[in-house]
Amino acid sequence: MTAVRERRLTFGEVAELYDRVRPSYPPAVVEEVVSQAETERALEVGAGTGKATVLFARAGVSVLALEPSGQMAAIARRNCAAYPGVRIEEREFEDWEAGERFALLFSAQAWHWVRPSERYRRARAALMDGRSPGGVLEPCRMGTLRVAGCNARRL
Repeated sequence: MTAVRERRLTFGEVAELYDRVRPSYPPAVVEEVVSQAETERALEVGAGTGKATVLFARAGVSVLALEPSGQMAAIARRNCAAYPGVRIEEREFEDWEAGERFALLFSAQAWHWVRPSERYRRARAALMDGRSPGGVLEPCRMGTLRVAGCNARRL
């Protein structure tokens, strides 16, 4: 495992503290992303403790959330327990097999942790099926994100 891949899992060592002190995201950003994607299903990469996951679930989106840290995934499950449309899988995006397809893939503050050589190829595979290519990729850096237009890319 490379240093970067090891470093991204260190948040799990302080998962409860992380969940308590990390601010959530602006609901307006989620509303903008959901309106662009026009979908009720999404794939989340790097769910952390579920801060963004909860907001998307509140907006009526069913979410398959991938989180590589077992400690972070456990807290995400707890935080998302009230939302039956949310499923948390403890795994890395790089190891996830895209058996399901989505119109929206989002990643709040975690996209930079995905292996650069894999991130867009895997995103495209998750967003496409044989009938309708494409979807919306939203790699949010919430601290610098503009609500109008977000960072969404149609693939």
